[in-house]
Amino acid sequence: MNYEENWYPYSIERQFIDQIQFVYDTVADIIVVDSSKTVWGRDTTFRDWGFKPFRQFDAGITLNTALFFTKQFRKGWFRGIRHTMKPSISTGFRPDYSDSDYFFRQVQTSAQPGREAFQDYGIFDDAVYGRPSTAPRDMSINYSLGNILEMKFYSAKKDTVKRVRIFDNLTFSGSYSLTRDTLKWSQISTGGLFRLFKGLSNLTWNATFDPYIRNEAGIRVNKFALREEGKLLRLVRFEVALNTQMTIGDLRKLFEKDASPNAQGTQKPRTVSAKDDFVGLFEQFRINHRISFVRQEIGSSNRDTFFVGTNNISLSGRIPLTPKWSIDVGNISYDFQAKQIVYPDLGLTRNLHCWQFSLRWQPLRGTYEFFINVTPGSSLDFLKLPYRKNNFDGQGVF
Repeated sequence: MNYEENWYPYSIERQFIDQIQFVYDTVADIIVVDSSKTVWGRDTTFRDWGFKPFRQFDAGITLNTALFFTKQFRKGWFRGIRHTMKPSISTGFRPDYSDSDYFFRQVQTSAQPGREAFQDYGIFDDAVYGRPSTAPRDMSINYSLGNILEMKFYSAKKDTVKRVRIFDNLTFSGSYSLTRDTLKWSQISTGGLFRLFKGLSNLTWNATFDPYIRNEAGIRVNKFALREEGKLLRLVRFEVALNTQMTIGDLRKLFEKDASPNAQGTQKPRTVSAKDDFVGLFEQFRINHRISFVRQEIGSSNRDTFFVGTNNISLSGRIPLTPKWSIDVGNISYDFQAKQIVYPDLGLTRNLHCWQFSLRWQPLRGTYEFFINVTPGSSLDFLKLPYRKNNFDGQGVF
């Protein structure tokens, strides 16, 4: 259950002042009223000082569990498989505060004959931290199902049994409304994650399905796709993305015969020493690449489109010049679709034993900043004294 109570020093009241300011025009030597320029009254807002509260709440309950299905084998390279299912169901209730005559009122905004206009407003419309909800009463049942599939296989080369996840967190989720008159079933969302190349790359996908059809204008109508089109669900949007994230050290260890990944499939970066070669200076540099493909419906029609969502590569890391000095590359990114560099971030860091000084520069944005803070793990680590000065978007003064 969530309960919220807010107090404000004043509320507002809007009043209509029926003072018409006519504007005249001459048409064929006849003086007429120009209705488009005439002011048909004035809507004025007043502050009613005095502390006033508003309170609202919503309640819900959630049930979830985990089911494990395991099959193991003693012989052969295939030693076992386990499927983990995590179903969850929840329900919630939120009252309708929009019918409250105390919170919400109506004011006239125009007295033009035959075209009188009115507008709804709330007495806490000037509120900064929160205001009464205008959402209608809602009670729904939410459901979700998470899946994890793992398998074990025997490696004769290392004489060990390894565990590999086939897919990680394959989910299905949706809801059913108990208070709506139509379109009670929500769209169904699903997605999953596949780890590739010892965890260096992740293949993710997300899809949205709709049990209802759309009319010629592209609006959802209360007709099931199964009855109208013979399909259980209608595909609304599908996106697949390949994310690759690695360090220079990961690349080197990937081709080393004695390399062994950790539990997550990533490598711990090596510390640079005098014995390292020139490439070792860049060992902690991280390379990120993301490319995604999207297929989705066009909102105002029943057609769909396919396009490349994102395609960019970025580089970040640190180059140790000396034990005290280092060059920081916060981000150098290139967008292949826009064909341009995106917000490079460069910096210089000096280790002052118990203190640390950093200077950063973003050339395309025209910004720069510097930091002075306590070095983590030093004798002054108990102090929280960061000092920061910057020139935000070229508008401030260094």
